[in-house]
Amino acid sequence: ISAGGSVGNSYAMALSSNGDVFAWGSNKFKQVENSDNEIVSTPVYVPVSRMTSIAAGKGDEFTTSYGVQELGKVLAWGSNENSEMGEGVIDSVTGQAIVSGGGLENIRVLEVAAGNGNAAALTENTTNNSYEYYVWGNNDNGQLGVDGKIVAYPTLVEALKDNPATPNAD
Repeated sequence: ISAGGSVGNSYAMALSSNGDVFAWGSNKFKQVENSDNEIVSTPVYVPVSRMTSIAAGKGDEFTTSYGVQELGKVLAWGSNENSEMGEGVIDSVTGQAIVSGGGLENIRVLEVAAGNGNAAALTENTTNNSYEYYVWGNNDNGQLGVDGKIVAYPTLVEALKDNPATPNAD
């Protein structure tokens, strides 16, 4: 596990070398911690374990945090106004949830990216040795590459299916 960080519009997250996550800044949607504090001015431990990567949402109105666990599952917490949790439900749920709807149930996620009310996951398909891209959340401008204004479940981007390309290794 390598250390890293991610910065949203109004908050930041840090990933330690042992997979611990810390966050601070605006907590309007409980994207930092599950408390009623609107502002968290110093880094606090986020009770998630063994994360390999993290992503901070970029929205001002709806903000969700994501982490990829060591076994390749995506965990989300924060706003769910655009089905950012990928559960097919649109509400203001702010607790943690494993993103498992759509096609992500039995697929290993390598990395997740967070946008403004949406997310994307890079997955590894070991059956045909390829990488696939799943997206969910706000799709007002077609930015996810699939149909629908809101993509309620993680959905495979068919135009990129069976992509043999190797992910960018930083």
